[in-house]
Amino acid sequence: MRLKEVERPHSLLQKVRNSFMRTFMGDIPGPILAMSYGRDLGGKHLARCYQEGLRQAREWSAGELEIFAAFVANLNRCQYCIASHSAITQYALGSTERVQAVLADWRTAPISSRLRGALQFLEKLTLKPGEIGCDDADAARAAGVSDLALREAIYVCFLISTMTRLADALDFALPDPQTLQRGARILARFGYCGMRV
Repeated sequence: MRLKEVERPHSLLQKVRNSFMRTFMGDIPGPILAMSYGRDLGGKHLARCYQEGLRQAREWSAGELEIFAAFVANLNRCQYCIASHSAITQYALGSTERVQAVLADWRTAPISSRLRGALQFLEKLTLKPGEIGCDDADAARAAGVSDLALREAIYVCFLISTMTRLADALDFALPDPQTLQRGARILARFGYCGMRV
């Protein structure tokens, strides 16, 4: 059950932002509520990490980063994060076909060997982190994933694994399809800067 305290704005700027979001989106997305609650404890720092990890990577496109996000969310069985990151890929890639194929079976999805190599690494990192080792990194490198690209993919895995746990703990409400698409369009265009307020 969602705690009422999480929904309460803690500053004038948050009150203005929340009012704006309710007017144009109908509801405030769960991640923004989570980042707003206890901002000085960690929310503002984690929000900055989301912008860095999901929009400022050098080796992956925004669409590929969103595929990683949806993939890790799917492994963690978080319906909120699967839906939101899958929707963002529609605007980042022009369609949801690739992410849907990856979620159905990344081994047979029509994607590059480089992307497939990163997904193989992320699957093991997410489901069996204690078993990840040098051989897994070597397999990713053999598929064309550079060390920097691997670090960037791991960063996304960390961020989404954190958010999936927050989403489940704080009971993020899955928005209706129209609100989901509106939010996805905003995130695809402007990134995750709005989570910092």
